[in-house]
Amino acid sequence: MRTVPIIVGLCWALVAGPVIASGPDLTASPPPTTFTRWRPLGETEAAERYALSFPSAISTPFSENNSVPLVISVPRNRIGRAPVVILLHYWGATDFQLEQDAAEVMAERGIATVAMALPYHLARTPEGRRSGELAVVPDPDRLIQTMSQAVMDVRRTVDWIETQPVFDPKAIGLAG
Repeated sequence: MRTVPIIVGLCWALVAGPVIASGPDLTASPPPTTFTRWRPLGETEAAERYALSFPSAISTPFSENNSVPLVISVPRNRIGRAPVVILLHYWGATDFQLEQDAAEVMAERGIATVAMALPYHLARTPEGRRSGELAVVPDPDRLIQTMSQAVMDVRRTVDWIETQPVFDPKAIGLAG
């Protein structure tokens, strides 16, 4: 399972390190975008669930990968603005089941969650490919582009969270 530390290290290098010549400038904010309206998905015992999507800040040749779907869980028992955790799935994930299980536990504790599909995964998987197949490839420039896209998509997700009155913009976490 050596892939996880390498990917985490690369993500950290992209966020905290110098800008890599072949990747986008990650020190700049992603360009502004228009977000779709929340769409109800239903309710669980602890939360109301919604869906939302927005265009990725980095465009790729695969149209499926250029839209970022979110699954939002808002705790029923929240008082005021809820703290929120962005949930990122594992490499090759084929569904959000683990993230939805975590969302339910967090909702019971008054914490909202936003599960985000990473590049080339889930609904972002190009037709004829497996989820995550194109995310980690042996081409450093493409890997940098994919990791950069993931970073910019998380940043746009944070931008959206900060504009929503149900979330506490001073209490945003990231797990995955």
